[in-house]
Amino acid sequence: MKNLKSIDKFMAIPLRDIVFIIIILIPFILGKYCEFNIPGPFDSGSNVYSAKHILEGAQIGVEEDPSAQVGTLLMNMLGVKLFGFNDLGPKIVQGFFQLIGLGLMYYSIRRVFGVLPAFFSAFAAAFFLSAPLIAKYGNVKEQFMTAFMLAGIALFVLHLKTDKRIFAVLAGGFLAWAPLFKITGFSAIGALAVFFACSLIFKWKTFKELLIKAGLLLAGFLIFAGPIWIWINASGAQISTPYKSALVRVMPDFSSKDSPVPENQKHSGETQKKADSEKKEESAGSYVERTRKARSYSEHAPVVLRYYRLLILPVGLAIAALILAKIRFLRAWLAKKSKISLTLPDRVTVLLVFWWVLDMALVWVSTRPYEQYYIPLTASGAFAGAYVLYRLFGWCRSKGMRFTLGGFAFSAVLFWIFCSPIFAGISKSPYSGKSYGEGVKRKGYVQRIEQASMHRQGRIAPWEIVGLFIKNNTSPDQRTYVWGWYPGIYVKAQRLSVCKKAFQSDMHTLPPSTLEKMAENFIRQFEKHKPKYIVDSRKRHFPHDRPPLEFWPSTPNGFLPANERAVQGYERAYSNILAERIEPEEAERFKAFAELREYIRENYQIVDKDGYQFTKAGPRSKRFGQMVVFRRK
Repeated sequence: MKNLKSIDKFMAIPLRDIVFIIIILIPFILGKYCEFNIPGPFDSGSNVYSAKHILEGAQIGVEEDPSAQVGTLLMNMLGVKLFGFNDLGPKIVQGFFQLIGLGLMYYSIRRVFGVLPAFFSAFAAAFFLSAPLIAKYGNVKEQFMTAFMLAGIALFVLHLKTDKRIFAVLAGGFLAWAPLFKITGFSAIGALAVFFACSLIFKWKTFKELLIKAGLLLAGFLIFAGPIWIWINASGAQISTPYKSALVRVMPDFSSKDSPVPENQKHSGETQKKADSEKKEESAGSYVERTRKARSYSEHAPVVLRYYRLLILPVGLAIAALILAKIRFLRAWLAKKSKISLTLPDRVTVLLVFWWVLDMALVWVSTRPYEQYYIPLTASGAFAGAYVLYRLFGWCRSKGMRFTLGGFAFSAVLFWIFCSPIFAGISKSPYSGKSYGEGVKRKGYVQRIEQASMHRQGRIAPWEIVGLFIKNNTSPDQRTYVWGWYPGIYVKAQRLSVCKKAFQSDMHTLPPSTLEKMAENFIRQFEKHKPKYIVDSRKRHFPHDRPPLEFWPSTPNGFLPANERAVQGYERAYSNILAERIEPEEAERFKAFAELREYIRENYQIVDKDGYQFTKAGPRSKRFGQMVVFRRK
């Protein structure tokens, strides 16, 4: 120990911290290795595509309809601007902000709770932030949002510790950005509101002191988020923000006050009206409302509980912190009935626990069970868990060095036990609860590292083959279209879409009337631009109990022949099957695309048609997998 102290005197950062930081970075680097070497076919691809299209001059809401919120969009625009039309750039930008969040988390916990809690909590956050189980292939909005929430909460904790105003201003800036990635980023702001209320009720701070802190946070909010509103108004971008959405709920008349569009970017009244009409049609009720209609909470609950069990380390740490904090509060209340007097770690835990509780609750809002929804609760849970470790190591230190070493070993073993399934892979699907097969494990670091290594050796997925096929057989100025949620194909092909809404995943939840208008729009755009290639990804979308809505249906005997009588007979029979086995509305959705399917049959032919094999699950090609590529006649 004396040798360590003598070395620390000559270093800006103590040696122990350097060792801990290196260990924390190991899972982070492994996660980034996987993300950097495997392109994202889904969310990442959609974010990158929209960023590229907008950078090339497309007006948001008129020529490009991004699925990303403004924060994710801007980060991807930065990545694409710096590193080109690929998802590596946005992933590098994301990794940079994740490092800031993790670094501030470690430093703030170290200042308030101690170095050992800082090590274990930051390790847990880093381990889950890019875990393949919940992070997909990187560049998802929840990763950005969580990094900004981590940074904002950590900076506010540092402000409470040091009373330095700059920390409060920076905290306000980072927290202002969190909802700009996803509206659930309000969880950290909500936790701050609860903390302020508790500070006033329990007299931890005076009203004047809290007013000053709120003013500093607001200053950071305006400094960091203000430029976004300036950009939205200057560019005429038809894009909403979570703050405007919240105002609309409180003040319905506010929705009529749209952002002004500069004269040089205004479209004709007819074009603008048409764009607004299409957007209204495609919304067809809120995302959450349509999701709840398609999937009940009784179906959703088992999925959420299975994820809670898999993420038991951060969830368990936060539950333990909640229990210990409650006990501490009760003891303090019984000791001094007139006033609760608690230490800074106790008070900070109120903020951290409420943040985690809100993150845990928000995964129940939508019944669409995407894995990335669980990223935020792992970070807030790991942060709140610092209080448990603080109490544990505080007790150990009071008993002597042997107990401290024993507490460290106990914590390390416990962390390994709960992290090992996430690292090695899981044997059952979190969605269905069914086994992947005897001896089969998926979604772990081990499997994703192996996949990344194979990708570096040239083993690419069918969707990438489709993208490269289009790239090699078209010129850069030619556009294409991909039906379904495989926007990564555009990125791989380095081509843009002929349609404003380049990708779609809500075809099984939108009303049939909306799909009918969507099909009419497709036909107009296909006829106008005449794309050389169109792709039907045939991806099963939410809810996953129904077959894909195809451009060219097939039977176990092959693709449907371009024969009017055969087509009519098939479509009548298939509509009846959908109505009986799924729901009548699904049959109407299939009928809504009848005219579009006819257009495809008359104007396109299937690429490599003889290379497909057919089963009840549909066509499958050795070259393109489940996807079907159409070439214009």
